[in-house]
Amino acid sequence: MFAPRPDIAIAEMRRVLTPGGRVAFATWPPEHFVGRLLAFVGRHAPPPPAGVAPPGQWGNPALVGERLAEGFDAPFFERGTMTVPP
Repeated sequence: MFAPRPDIAIAEMRRVLTPGGRVAFATWPPEHFVGRLLAFVGRHAPPPPAGVAPPGQWGNPALVGERLAEGFDAPFFERGTMTVPP
């Protein structure tokens, strides 16, 4: 999710992926704690340089689907819960 230039990251995925291969990644959804924390920091920090995408965008299924629309099969998303041992 820390791929600040999605177009470059996706082009590299296409380049290295074998036919029928899969891309998998994990992100923090924008509505969960870490996603909300990233949004909070983003509101109070200087903006990123032009062309740099915030990491929370990779947690938005609609946006990821749009980014992967060309050259990939339709993506599927599965949400899980990360637990931290006491």
